[in-house]
Amino acid sequence: MRRAGARPQLMTRLVQMVFNAEGTVGGEQKHVLHLIDGLDRGRFEVDVITWDIPAFARELERRGVSYHSVTADRILDRVLLARLEELLRAGRYDIVHTHGHRAGLLGRVAAIKAGVKRVVWTCHVAENKSERNPLLAWGYRRALSWLDSRTDVTIAVSEYLRDWLASQGTDPRRCLVVPNGVDTGVFRPGDPDTALLADLGLDLEAPIVGCVARLTEQKGVDTLIDAAALLAARVPRLQVLIVGGGPLEKELKARAAASEAGVVFAGERDDVPALLRLFDVAVVPSRWEGAFCFTVLEAMATGLPVVCSDIRLFTDVVRPDVEALVFPAGEAEALAAALERLLGDDDEARRLAAAGRELVEREYTVDKLRQRMRDVYEGLS
Repeated sequence: MRRAGARPQLMTRLVQMVFNAEGTVGGEQKHVLHLIDGLDRGRFEVDVITWDIPAFARELERRGVSYHSVTADRILDRVLLARLEELLRAGRYDIVHTHGHRAGLLGRVAAIKAGVKRVVWTCHVAENKSERNPLLAWGYRRALSWLDSRTDVTIAVSEYLRDWLASQGTDPRRCLVVPNGVDTGVFRPGDPDTALLADLGLDLEAPIVGCVARLTEQKGVDTLIDAAALLAARVPRLQVLIVGGGPLEKELKARAAASEAGVVFAGERDDVPALLRLFDVAVVPSRWEGAFCFTVLEAMATGLPVVCSDIRLFTDVVRPDVEALVFPAGEAEALAAALERLLGDDDEARRLAAAGRELVEREYTVDKLRQRMRDVYEGLS
């Protein structure tokens, strides 16, 4: 029973806007689902405006969330902009939260034109298609600066992205860092699946170094293969498991065959949490990244010791020799030395694994993400 004189709490109308031209359920869509799952549905009435992605639509339907699917032929599409403005006016939303560059541009313009009270933008990645053309890049920087003064809160998912946004004209005083979160109920320590090991042709009694990455130059998987070749004579029966596909798959397989290292390519898989539990050590050898690093944190959440390259997006998160071993990106000999150190010292491996898991549980869980975003929404309501 409500106490006499108590005012009923008003419902806040919130819409999440997320586009993905690839037509897949990617990191931004998963992020939105995490936010929705953490909302008090008695306090927030949430809708979603999304690219036409059937798999994402099914996830929203399963949660009982209303959504509008949209499409467009061009990045800057006037018909899409008009449709977004129409949807926002009809929805009478209190808060519009846009995600990524495309929704962050068109969605915020539509929200301003529709007179929405509060506008939030989350930047998930620095890389964007305007970078391919100097004139477009200049125009996008101007647009970001104009939109920034009309956006209540800009969210960067890493310190690196906050600095990048500042370089593009966003006021850092209005920019919050809210890291993505790892689902520690999914990515968790556990015994290896012996049937899965057998299917992959791996030996439980021999060390397994693993890497989950798209097979592109950016991800540096060639550095791991070269390191494995250097270790072949020094670490008997070493196995390297590479999970992922991509344009360099044929080239990397040929490189591995020539090295005579024990490298197994698992291809693209949807059972990554189970595959991680097969690893003794996880390697993340990226040459560069443009977004928040999930792979390092997912491996740590699984209870694995991690070896990663020294790019800023990793070293902003982990302390070298405390939560992970760090090597100069692209240097196979340095990676081989770090792996040999861990594979030869069980105590060191356990210490790093425990520190990494503790870091994730302290700072980078889905629950932490949800609480931080609830605080943002409450501050705007």
